[in-house]
Amino acid sequence: MQLVYFALPGRGEVTRILAKLQGLPLRDTRLDGATWRAEWRAQSPTGQAPLLQLEDGSYLTQSFAIERFLAGPYYPADKLQAARVDELCGCFEEVRRGWPSVCAHAREGQH
Repeated sequence: MQLVYFALPGRGEVTRILAKLQGLPLRDTRLDGATWRAEWRAQSPTGQAPLLQLEDGSYLTQSFAIERFLAGPYYPADKLQAARVDELCGCFEEVRRGWPSVCAHAREGQH
């Protein structure tokens, strides 16, 4: 497998961690924005990164889909329990999305 993402942890980091936990071989391709646009963006089904190329040559995009794909051995078999995991992940995602705005307000001295 090959992970294509920018040269920062961001949305690619959970993928890297999941691959390492399972001992999966992962070619970690870290790009700058110009290289992404010139060489990889057109290969992404959504035009977005991260992009995970699977062994059969197909691609997955969207960090949550990639993480869920790689987290298979760690996901509950029970559908309701799996939905609860997704529910919790959704909560964490909402916090993550709001964090830059919290930091910006803190820098500006706003509360």
